[in-house]
Amino acid sequence: MICGIGTDILEIQRMRSFLERGPRFVDRLFTRREQELASGKGDAAAFFAGRFAAKEAIAKALGPPLGWHEVEILADSSGRPVAVLHGRAARAGEGARVLVSISHSRSHAVAMAVVERC
Repeated sequence: MICGIGTDILEIQRMRSFLERGPRFVDRLFTRREQELASGKGDAAAFFAGRFAAKEAIAKALGPPLGWHEVEILADSSGRPVAVLHGRAARAGEGARVLVSISHSRSHAVAMAVVERC
């Protein structure tokens, strides 16, 4: 049964301007593993914008306020985004499956999350 959905959209240029401020911003919002995934991507701003939108979508789907490192967006062996929950996010999502999808255009990144209780 679906018990939560969330969506978020972000302008890639906005993320690009945040990234220009330096590594402190990236460290605050993204885990080391997320940053390692980004290092192999051509457009880091688009990659991080998608991950940011996914974290926001998951937070909306789960409900309670969450820390940036409590929702980690990694990839499975085929490259599909996978949500890994820690701390409060893990407690909020206990017993649930969290599905996430990310898409990009030239100017925007969008993500959708679905929380399903099994």
